[in-house]
Amino acid sequence: MTEAAADPKLVVLDHPLIHDKLARLRDHTTKPDVFRRIVHEISLLAGYEALRDLPTVSTSVQTPLMEAPAQVLGEPAPAIVGLLRAGLAMIEALLQLVPEAMVGHIGLYRDHETLLPHEYLVKLPTEIAKREVLVVDPMLATGGSVIHALDVLKRNGVTRLRLLSIFGVPEGVANVHAAHPDVPIFLAVLDDQLNDKGYILPGVGDAGDRLYGTRSTDHASQIAAAAPYIWRLWLAMTERFLPAIAAARATASSTTCSSMATCSTMPATSASAPP
Repeated sequence: MTEAAADPKLVVLDHPLIHDKLARLRDHTTKPDVFRRIVHEISLLAGYEALRDLPTVSTSVQTPLMEAPAQVLGEPAPAIVGLLRAGLAMIEALLQLVPEAMVGHIGLYRDHETLLPHEYLVKLPTEIAKREVLVVDPMLATGGSVIHALDVLKRNGVTRLRLLSIFGVPEGVANVHAAHPDVPIFLAVLDDQLNDKGYILPGVGDAGDRLYGTRSTDHASQIAAAAPYIWRLWLAMTERFLPAIAAARATASSTTCSSMATCSTMPATSASAPP
């Protein structure tokens, strides 16, 4: 474990097991199932360090021979908040370390042109403001998604936060600490830089795609492309259902008026008229 001299809130882990697993993650031929397993393993190793200073309380336990002093995690249990979707792969590993932890999710996607995060889901555990919270995301690139997630958590009263990522770059670290200087960051490796598309170099490419065997999606373009189909569907539904809705309303209005004296002046409808 090493601490960057210029940033005491940054811890870059230095361990031969992590180095070996990082090499296999970087390999472009690594298949998704192996990639997921290695992310899980690195999360276990890195999570051990990221959770090193969780608060404990003193107690005692009865061994087969005698009573012994002990330390156990305090209450309430900590919370692990994963950034969707790539953070899911880290959550399960950390739950092996802290099975009693609560779990939250913050859904974000990054616009491929502006590189800005867009939120689509926030699900947080109860009493989140009272818990130690570990935010997990394999990639700390521009830091935009992490900053947004930390903003969300602080708006919900969280004061004890830490971030665990596998890959990071100096720019992302600087951006997060400019916005949230109180949040310690734990990385398995600090890479060199970002490319013009906001990907970490040398990195591993898109971690979510590598984890789940999918292809990167430009969400803004996807929404724009779907707009004409959504419009046509809306028109078709309108043409199909509006006449029926109008007829139902007319029938209901006629039925109501037939029982009211104020409607007695309305022209009568011929019984022989077609429906």
